[in-house]
Order: sequence, then structure tokens, then C-alpha cells
Amino acid sequence: MTAGPGAPSGGRHVVVLGMHRSGTSAVAETVARLGLAPPDPTGLITPGPFNQRGYWESQRLVTINEAVLRHLGGTWSAPPRPTDGWAGAGDPGTARVRAAVQAFAGQELGGPHKMVKDPRLSITLPLWRTVLAQPPVAVLVLRDPLEVARSLERRDGFPLTLGLALWQRYVRQAVASIVDLAVFVVEYSDLLDRGAPSVEDLAAFLTQCRLPVDPDRVAGAAASLAPDLRHHRPGGPAARGVIPSALVAECRAVLETLSASAGGHRRWAAPALDAEPAWVDDVIGLVAAGQMVTYAGAAARQELTWIKRSRLFGATRALWRLTSTGPVLAPTGPVPASTGPADPDGGPSGAPVGRWADAAVRTLRSRRRRGSAIPHEDNPRPAQTLSDFRLFAVVKSWMDEDIIEATVRNALAQGVEAVYLVDNASTDATVDNAVAAGAVVAEIYDTDAFDGRLVQPLMNAVVARESLRCRAEHVWWLLLDSDEFPEGPGGLTVGEYLATLDRRFRLVGATFKNHVPEAKPEYLAGFHPIDFQPRCYTFEPADFSPCLLGHWKHPLQRFDRHGHFVLSNDGAHTAFCSDRLVEPTMGIVVHHFQYRDEARTRAKLELASGPGSTRTGLHEAAGFTGFVRRRRSLDAVYSQRWADVETPPNAQRASSLDPRPWPGAASVPRWYGPEEVEAARRQALAGDGPGPPA
Repeated sequence: MTAGPGAPSGGRHVVVLGMHRSGTSAVAETVARLGLAPPDPTGLITPGPFNQRGYWESQRLVTINEAVLRHLGGTWSAPPRPTDGWAGAGDPGTARVRAAVQAFAGQELGGPHKMVKDPRLSITLPLWRTVLAQPPVAVLVLRDPLEVARSLERRDGFPLTLGLALWQRYVRQAVASIVDLAVFVVEYSDLLDRGAPSVEDLAAFLTQCRLPVDPDRVAGAAASLAPDLRHHRPGGPAARGVIPSALVAECRAVLETLSASAGGHRRWAAPALDAEPAWVDDVIGLVAAGQMVTYAGAAARQELTWIKRSRLFGATRALWRLTSTGPVLAPTGPVPASTGPADPDGGPSGAPVGRWADAAVRTLRSRRRRGSAIPHEDNPRPAQTLSDFRLFAVVKSWMDEDIIEATVRNALAQGVEAVYLVDNASTDATVDNAVAAGAVVAEIYDTDAFDGRLVQPLMNAVVARESLRCRAEHVWWLLLDSDEFPEGPGGLTVGEYLATLDRRFRLVGATFKNHVPEAKPEYLAGFHPIDFQPRCYTFEPADFSPCLLGHWKHPLQRFDRHGHFVLSNDGAHTAFCSDRLVEPTMGIVVHHFQYRDEARTRAKLELASGPGSTRTGLHEAAGFTGFVRRRRSLDAVYSQRWADVETPPNAQRASSLDPRPWPGAASVPRWYGPEEVEAARRQALAGDGPGPPA
């Protein structure tokens, strides 16, 4: 692109660009030490706590670039994706920001060669190219996307998902903005690891571009690249916890492609990249609308106060920060204009980020009201059903290699399109067996001790992320434990049942059936547990009423792309939304199989709540006694002494349990034939080791 009319005279300049927190400041300092000074050194943004060695950015240039971004409908934290040829447009808005760019170039860049640095140039550079006397030389700085996201999380409190979306947008726009320029591509990690050789390569390239680099300064410039400049590493201690692994993989694929172009290019031709993923625009759109809710502070204090007494407090706090992807969706509106100068420390300017939307505040306040049970209504006739929706499931697991395959296959048999797994770093074959059955690993989180409450924010994050990625208007979600097997009412699958519901219903409760073993084998992996444990009793909580229908859980929740996000509480017992939630009178059935093969069940409960377990005290401090109660009931359960089985207070039973055969067991969808399960049962009783159904 050539300079436009009225372009100022001046030397050829170096522009340093790349994503925020990518090392652009360190590279800019290196270029400056080689002899290319920034414009008006007295007007640079002063160093701050997150960049104590300085940003090397002109405050005036940053303010102008923010004005350009606002003209394009964004800010640095909600960067736009400009249309082709936008920089040459003749509309009044573009003319206004071009005049500001031209004035700065005439006053600050009309003299000798300079170094200009601002990550926003990744997007605004096409406009600067129209006013510069000579095409600039670009230095594109790349850094691992997870390191960038973690740095933004620490500095700005951004969820990792947002940090990765920003990385995608900035890097892709930078690649497009520097086409046909002389470009030097440098990886921040390579610059720090190699030191002097990398600086020598950069200096040699700038010299080839006829820029006045002083060779005697190379050693000093290299010496300024201290190892402590790199604060976040993908595999270091800061990387423990949960990461949106699928999104990281997509970003790193882009990084790998661009890294192949490291070094100098006299005329840059952008390498072929796949189209920007749809989730990037979705996440940035939420920020632009001011609706990206950071689900950490109030929610963590409200629901996880107990964890402060445990060793897991730090890990829990980190998990809530890393999974802040529970947005309150609303139709997007124009981005408000900034009322002041850009934040010198790089904070949000223009669009609010990480604030509580009004709807989210109302949602949290509703949690504090006691006695507000979920209302129900009959499904109207005729019902105004959804013309189209999708059905996904998210399953939480820990050491469930015996049953997870059946859990996944049952969900698929009930009409679920995709099953996402959130696993607590199981050390057995849980994850492998789930994947073999057709599940997708969404998140794996590692903690010192198993705890079910930590998983719920991750499940909410998966619901939000995958719903946005699929771009459907309506997504029904089944939120399941690994030992829960849902089915629709009246012989319908869950998917068929949802197709009959009026669109007003965004929540569906479940009649909860606790199944018990009655004979050997208690269960064989790969089969539906109901073939081995048809007897069950209804559990309806006596001391906790999520709804007036007595449902113990509400595992079906609908994500609406243009409606407020439904937040599930731990265990999917209930859910919260700033809009009114109402459930249909007729719900689904969830079959619960907590006691399976006796030896396996005993081993798992000993691990979770045995005398030597580190988890027992944690659960007791949380007021959760489920594992302890189950372990104490083992002998009674496997001896069928129902009067001695400990259960939570059950509104359906005044005294002992009375398990009865489930009358609909024969109609439950299977993924195998009756002859297969009978053959496996005979083999097991004969002492042979049967395999799972084909």
C-alpha cells in the first residue's frame, strides 16, 4: 500500500506489533537499544506494576489507535475484525481518524527513522500505511497463546477463553496488516532462549532494510533480555489447574504455522490459515456488549466459603477464575465510546470487561432467597415447540472406568448428539473408556483430593463454550454424574420428549430412582446397569426442595443464544437465571447406580472416604457426608438389609427402603441385544472374564 495524498516526508520506520502480553515491549526495547528511538521519548507511557521496564509506547499514539478501534466498533479488549479496504474509505468517521493519524505522523514521524510500538497496530496499521511516507518495516512478535492468556488473567482478571480469543483476533489481523511489507517474525520464547544470536539476526535484517542499526549495540541489546522477563510458561507451576484445552490446541495450530515463517522476509506473503473460529467472534461479541461476566468474586464467596478452611482454597479460587465463561447473553448493542484516555497499564477502555451485568446481579441475588422453589406448569396443547434445537450432555467423572462407557452410550441412545467429559484427573481407564464410547474430553482438572463441588463451574463453562461454538439458537444440555442414566417419560427418549415441550420451558426436573444390587454379578462393564439392578426406590428429598414436584435434580437445562444464561448449581439440583424459569409438570426419569461390582465399589469408597483418605475431612468440612454414608452402608446393601441402609431424609419413605422392580426396564433403549447380556452374565458366573458388548 502506498502513502496517500498529503503524506508527510520522513524516514523509514520500524513498527513492532503483536498481541498484548506477547513480549512486544521487550522487543521494542531491543530495537530501541539498537539505535531506533521511539517518537517523543518524553511522551511514553510510564512503567507500571505489570511492566516495570516500560511499555515503549507513545501515550498519544495509543490514544489515537483507541479512537480508530472505536470507529471500527471495538476497543483493545474487544478488537474488531475490519472489512477489506476499510482504511481507504471516504466516510466522515474514517476521514476523522485518518486526520488524527496524519497529524501524529507529520509531527512525530516526519524526521529520522523511528521505532513505533503498540499492539493495537495489529489492527490499525492499514490506516497508518496510508499516511506514512515510506512503507514501514514490521517486527511481528509471537508468543504461546496460553502464556498470553494467563498473563491477561493475572493482570486484568480475564477468563482464559477471552485471552485465547483475543490472541486469535490480534495475531490474525496482524498477519493481514503487514502483507507486502518487509517483516521480521520473532518468537518471544526464542528471543529469550537464544539471546544474542536472535538479536544479531534482527539487527542484520534491519540493516538489510537500510535502517541505521549500530552493530556495536547488539551485545548490549541482547544483555537486556533477562530470563525473568518470561513470567508465564505453559508447563510451569502457573499452568496447573484447568485450561480450555480444545481452544488452546486451535490457537497453537495457528502459532505453529506462523512459527515456520520465523526470521526476515523482504516482502511478506501471509501463510495460509484456516478461517477464524466462530467462537472467537462470539466471545469478543460478549465483551463488546458488556456482558462477559467474571464469575469469581461474589459467587466464590457465596458458594465456596467452606473451602477457605481447606488446602484446596488456592486451587479452587484458580478454578473459578479460569472458567469464567458463564455469560449472560443479550442482543449485542453498540460499544460505548471511551470517556477518557486509554488505560496506561493496558486496562479495558471503552467496553466494560469483567463487570457484573445487571442480569447477573439479579441472578446472584435470587440465590440468597430461601424457599423459592421452581414453579411448574402443564405442557400446553398445542405446544409452541422449538423448530430446531440440539441436545448435548456433559458428564463429570472420577475413577469410573467400569461404568463410564455405558453412561456415554446410554446418553447417545437417548438422542444426545455429543457427550462432553469433565474428569477429575482419574488415574484408571475412565477417560480412555469414555473416548472409546464416543465422548469428547472437555476438561481434566487436577486437585489434591476429589471434590464434586469444584466440577460445577467447569461444567457450566463447557455448556457456555460448546453452545457458543456450535452456533445453534437453542441447545438442551443433560448434566450428569457418571452413574446416572436418564430416560424420557412414556417410552420416549429424552430427545423425543424435548421435541414435544413448549418453548417456555428451559428446565426439566427428574424423578430420581436409586437402584440397588440383588444378585451376582452386580454389574458388568459396557451394559446398561438396569439389566443387573432392576430394583429401585424413589428418592425425594425431605429437607431440600428444589421444586414443588419433589425432583431431586433438574439435569435438563436449555442454553439460548439470545437469552440469559442458565447457571446450574453443584450436582444440577437446581439452576438460576435472571429470567423466570419454569419446568413442565411431567419430567424425565434418572436411574442412579451408586453400588455396582462390590469389590470395585468398596475400593472406590475407601479411596474417597476411608479412614486413611485425605478426602474425608474435606467432605465433612463441606457438610457433605454422602461418601461416608455410602461406605457405612456397604454391608447392608450387598446383604439386602434395606432397613440398615443409610440414606438422606427421603419424603417417600418414613422408615426402611422397599426396592421394587422398575416396570419400564424392558423398554429402556439398549445398544446391544438381549443375547449378549445373558451370555456375559453366564460367563461371569462361570468365572470367565466377559468383554463389553460390541
